[in-house]
Order: sequence, then structure tokens, then C-alpha cells
Amino acid sequence: MKYLSHEMKGDVSILTIERQEHLNALSRGVLEELLYFLEVTAKELKLKVLILTGSGAKVFSAGADIQELYAMNNAQVNHFLNLANRALDHLENLPFITIAAVNGYALGLGLELALACDFIYASDEAELGFPEVELGLIPGCGGTQRLLDAVGIRHAKEMVLSGKRIKAKAAMERGLVNHICPGDLLIDVCVNTAKKMSSYSHVALTAGKTAIGKGFHVERTEFLRCFDTPERKGAMKALVEKNQRCSACD
Repeated sequence: MKYLSHEMKGDVSILTIERQEHLNALSRGVLEELLYFLEVTAKELKLKVLILTGSGAKVFSAGADIQELYAMNNAQVNHFLNLANRALDHLENLPFITIAAVNGYALGLGLELALACDFIYASDEAELGFPEVELGLIPGCGGTQRLLDAVGIRHAKEMVLSGKRIKAKAAMERGLVNHICPGDLLIDVCVNTAKKMSSYSHVALTAGKTAIGKGFHVERTEFLRCFDTPERKGAMKALVEKNQRCSACD
């Protein structure tokens, strides 16, 4: 890959945007590689957890490649948005867990990318925002709706309509970020979290993700799918036997 790099740490995959000289901006090339990785490579690798981050210590992604966008006509912009939406929608609906390791600025399309992940872990120096309004634009790849789900209508309006950037602490207080840690520990914290989750039943993880994402009407179906797995049977048997041993000791 030209714009992305990938490494495995056990069952955990780390995918890094490698455009540090361009603030990890999301060009057509980046999005095409990302979509191919999510649609093809991730399936071949049978991933359980994916960590997505940006190269360098200061930027997750500064957003869309503005120089590239500026040169586009309306038809080309529409094609770009279709590509970006396909990549982000696919990321959001992957059958495994995804963590955005926001190691610095996550702005515009960069923040939209992070919001499409299941969790956002941020460095204590991270800043997040939608500055599109300063260019006469708004988020165009699901950012308004994913932000609304994360922080509520008033905070979402403030971020989109003012272009205001917020620090990691404020982002966590609003429900946008799950966890904050020093930048030099960010990937290690994400990997440790990912390894713990990857040790759980994959069926249970995907079922929980589906139930949360699609609402009450699928929750029972997903519960029954979990109930019919050897992981559930083994875990419950171990707990029952442990409780029986404890009762016998009383």
C-alpha cells in the first residue's frame, strides 16, 4: 500500500495513515486503499479488532485533501463523496471491533473517519473538530449524524456551526471520546484493550455491536445467536461449577 501501512500484533491489527507530510489528509488514493483493505484484506486476515491511527505524533488526520478537492468539479466531488461514504459506512459496519487511536488533530473528514469506529481513544494533546463551515461547507460523509448520536443535538450544532475545535478532555466530557491517555502510551493502551476484547467470543462481540447499532428489534435475535455458541456454554458451565464449589465450602 502506498498511503497506508499495516501490522499485526497477535490478533490485533493496526492500520496507519502514512501521509505525515500532508497531515495525513484523506485523498482519493487513501480512501481507495482504505476501502480495499476493509473489503478484501480484512476478510482474508479474519480480523477480530482493528486499530486505526495516523502516522506521527501530532495528527490523526487533518481531513480531506483540500488541494485535491479545490481542483475538482461538482461531478468529481460527488464521486469523492461516494467513495468516502462507502469507506466510512463499511468501516462502521465491519463484523469486528474498531478503535480510532486519535494521536493528535482529528478534523473534518478525519473526525468523520474516527466517528465511524466503535471507540475513540485519544492522546491528551488531541483536538477534534469540524472546521468545514470556515470554508463554506459542512461535513459530507455522515459526520453530522454520527456526531449527533455521540454528543447530542446542542453539542453537535455547536461543533458543526461554529467550527470550534475541542480538546480531548472536553471531547470525553461530551461523550465523543471514550478514553484519554498520554500520546506515547496511546497505541499500547489501544492494543491492550483490543487484546482483551479479542479474547472474548467473536459471536458475542459482533452480536452486541449489531444490537446496539440496529435497536431493540434485533437484540433478542442476537442474544439467541450468542446462546447457541460453545463459548457461551463453556463460560456458563465454568461459572456454575465454580459457584457449586463455593457453596460446598460454606
